[in-house]
Amino acid sequence: MQVAIATCFTALLLLLPSGCTSPPAGPLLDELYARFNPERPGFGVVDYPGNQEADVPKAYARILIAEVDRKRNGYRPDLPDLSRVAGRWLLDHADEDADGVKGWGVPVAWDAYGDGSVNPANSVYTISTAIAVDALLNWMELDPEAPGEEILATVTASLLPFTAPEMRSPSGMIPYSVVESDRKYDTFNPAAYMAGQMQRFSRITPNVEFAKVLASTADETVEVLLKQKLVNPKTGSWYWHYSIQESIANDLPHASYIIDGLIKYETYGGRRSADIDLKATLSHLREFDDSKRDYVRAWPWLQEGIDRSARSYDIGMAMSLACSNADTVDLGPIFERYIPRFRDGSKGYLKYPVGDETADPLIVNEYEAYLYQGVIACDLARSRGDTKVTAVTPPNDANVLLDKPVLLSAEVPFVSFAPDDQSGATRVKTTPGDPSSFMMVKSGTAEISFDPGEIPIATDALGDGKVVFVRHIGQNTLTIEYRDAEGRRVDRRQVVHAAGRSEPMFRAATTYGNRLYLVYYDNFSVRNFATAYELNAGRLVQVMNPVELPSLEDPAGGTYEMIPAIFLLPRKNGIEIVGGVLSAQLHADGTLESTRINDCVRAIEAVSTPDGPAVLCHRLSRGDNVSRYFISAPRSLTLPSISPNAVPFHLEYDHGELSVQHARTPADFAAMFTFDLERIQQNGWMEFGVGNVEARIPWSQIYYLNGFLDLLKLSKEDGQMRNAFEHLVPKIRERLDLEVYWLGQHWKRGNYQTRAFTVDRSPALFAVQTSRLLLLLDRYLKELDAPTAISADTFQDLREAVHCLRDHIDVLAYGGELPHWMAGDRANLRWPKGSKFKFDGLAVPFNHQNEWAYSVIRTGTVQKCSQAPKAAQDIITHFVDHIAPSGILPNSGIWNYWWGTAYDGWTKDEGISVNYPEYTGDKSRAWISFKTIDTMSLLGSIDALPVSVRGNVLASAAHLIQLGRLYPFAAYELQRRGYKVNLDRDVALDYSRVSSPWELQNAVWAYRALLSEQ
Repeated sequence: MQVAIATCFTALLLLLPSGCTSPPAGPLLDELYARFNPERPGFGVVDYPGNQEADVPKAYARILIAEVDRKRNGYRPDLPDLSRVAGRWLLDHADEDADGVKGWGVPVAWDAYGDGSVNPANSVYTISTAIAVDALLNWMELDPEAPGEEILATVTASLLPFTAPEMRSPSGMIPYSVVESDRKYDTFNPAAYMAGQMQRFSRITPNVEFAKVLASTADETVEVLLKQKLVNPKTGSWYWHYSIQESIANDLPHASYIIDGLIKYETYGGRRSADIDLKATLSHLREFDDSKRDYVRAWPWLQEGIDRSARSYDIGMAMSLACSNADTVDLGPIFERYIPRFRDGSKGYLKYPVGDETADPLIVNEYEAYLYQGVIACDLARSRGDTKVTAVTPPNDANVLLDKPVLLSAEVPFVSFAPDDQSGATRVKTTPGDPSSFMMVKSGTAEISFDPGEIPIATDALGDGKVVFVRHIGQNTLTIEYRDAEGRRVDRRQVVHAAGRSEPMFRAATTYGNRLYLVYYDNFSVRNFATAYELNAGRLVQVMNPVELPSLEDPAGGTYEMIPAIFLLPRKNGIEIVGGVLSAQLHADGTLESTRINDCVRAIEAVSTPDGPAVLCHRLSRGDNVSRYFISAPRSLTLPSISPNAVPFHLEYDHGELSVQHARTPADFAAMFTFDLERIQQNGWMEFGVGNVEARIPWSQIYYLNGFLDLLKLSKEDGQMRNAFEHLVPKIRERLDLEVYWLGQHWKRGNYQTRAFTVDRSPALFAVQTSRLLLLLDRYLKELDAPTAISADTFQDLREAVHCLRDHIDVLAYGGELPHWMAGDRANLRWPKGSKFKFDGLAVPFNHQNEWAYSVIRTGTVQKCSQAPKAAQDIITHFVDHIAPSGILPNSGIWNYWWGTAYDGWTKDEGISVNYPEYTGDKSRAWISFKTIDTMSLLGSIDALPVSVRGNVLASAAHLIQLGRLYPFAAYELQRRGYKVNLDRDVALDYSRVSSPWELQNAVWAYRALLSEQ
């Protein structure tokens, strides 16, 4: 189902009046919050006979739902969290009448039907119990600190009475209450709401037989609802009378209960879900809007003979429902505008609007709790509704891009060695028909050839010849060669660090005087090192022991020291080293002096000046009309101005002056793109040809290859991108084909295993990494014309290996966690106890298993492992349940990295893990890259999700992408479905420069956003 996204309130393309407004969020929320006693928020005047003060379970439940939602979205953290108080009250008062039957009701004796049968105070009512269950399950699933096992036991006990065969109304529905005299009425609203929660809990309880009974009870109730539904002949909406015994339509809150119940039933996979027209069901809410009279009706306009204002209770329930569903979120402001009419002089909220003919001075705590939940739901929806999304024509996957492959017989695109004299840059060519042979070429000089499978990644003049750094395809070994003036090999030595525990990764090199300086990265120690060599009788001699560099302070953390670009600049008696936020001097004797560049996220470019380095930095701080970039340079220099409305690039120092160019036009962006690619990691080679020993393929190469695919895609679908990059398409395609060819060879030769993440550095395949490769190659085969660089057999072998987890360290398991975390039979990926990953015996984090699920769902069924698609759907559903209820990702863009036992922690006595016998738990928040994987997995699997959540997934993902709370390239999955997210300008500027290979994919989407403004 294609759901459009976008508007003045919602992120869905619902064409609303341009003037849709609602009261500002702050005053309503603050006033309502202040109405609750923080120690007893559900206590107050009740709307039952006598209007006494009492604790009302539904009030506590509504506050709990609201507070859990507020907390998970990071909304108004200045207000103390009431969720634990509200939840604790519900758990502690689940059997208030002490009759042994758990459940919740109302605190006063009440004759619900006016038939003379008065139920005792605290009798168990279906609607009160269902709402309390809803709140407790939200708390359990969305807050890992909730008392999950206690909630599970309490909910089990409270639902059990409703599964008894005698607990049925005459039509077979769940009854109004557990009291026998109430069972003779067939009341739709409590039955529907309870059916939704029963279906939900049937997927949670570890008791298989109980799950079957819960689902069956829910099915029977929904079957009655389907038989008894009425259809408004004017609108096609579905609605119900209050009961079978009555012929009056439901008022607003009770109609909302039915709608909510049916949505939950469908969301959690009820057997009759396909028979429910959710759009028709939800559209009934519109029949309470009487905007022409500036009025919200208590009963729908189709109900003749009743024309009365909605109560505050009605408004609150309708708001929480409307603002949580994509098809009705535009009703939120309409309902919300009505709230001030209920405000009395003391800033409490009355039962009826002030001055209404039915008005009385009653202020009901429960109704204010409903309003509070509604206001929070709509405040959160309003912030998502600012998302700017444009509908575009969704392409077909097959042959979207009609650019033809280019024969591999020319220069390797985007590889360039800076000139060491006036004769121009050195380029690299492949041998026609042999993509394993490479040679360096330069105008006016002889070609320099290399052994098969070796690529020259850097070169510089030294003595009468030159040094060349050589990387070995698939092996990752780094070698330095010295070539004489004729290009003949004179000397050759391998770069080794710490007895060869890992292969050093080339970071930067330069010659100065008679020395060669080298900075490399060692993955075993997770650090960068500098060293130096001198030429002695034609031989390279290491003259400096490796010097460990201080941290470059990449925002992702200390394990990402290989990411920031490093610049080596000549300096008297040594060199300057610039990288990340580090500016250091390495002296000839091996001593190091370092400082930090203030207000810098990372150094983008650096050039040498007589008084020290000049650095173009990505600015950390933010301000109005201030560029996202700045130049840090010696005070002796006059700095060129940087426009806040353009992207600076190509910093130069010449004749005592600094200058910088700006990207504004399509031609500028193309020039900047080429400039960045040819100067970043290893002179534009990036990760070309590397094996996966240190996991650089999935965590760097696949990012930028997807970036190439994105650029090709957008160059076909976006006019401004076509203007900028169309002339580069052949070069991009050639580079893409060459890299994909070697990825296929790596897979065939077993070079995709990594040693980077095992405790003994033994090789292993990780599902998150192979899944990323499968997704990339699937795109390559589907989106390009004549995708010849990868064979069908290689792709199918990879596809089978991923689906079946063949030879992987991860295994597909069912259960394995406490039931409040996950139902006993739900699929998940795990690292088996005794395996060589650090956290053996644990379930993998969200992003690991989500990426696997994404790749399985996108690439169809493999016959040998036909269970994989269902397992993948389980995994995505698990993520939705814990992170994105109703398909709504947290507005804050913040969620947990891990879940289950890995989150909770374990002791040695529990025997969970061999490699990590005890642990306090990983309660960290997911880094933006992991959240982007989670979100793209969710978007890519959207057709496997319930219809009721799909619009919310699209809207909330678009919101997070626009604001930069996810990486911009997550927009690819929205683009596939026909939606264009318009990044905020500052977000686009932040991601517009490429200083490390993986950043290319984000830059492509930043280009599109900035060019779209022209």
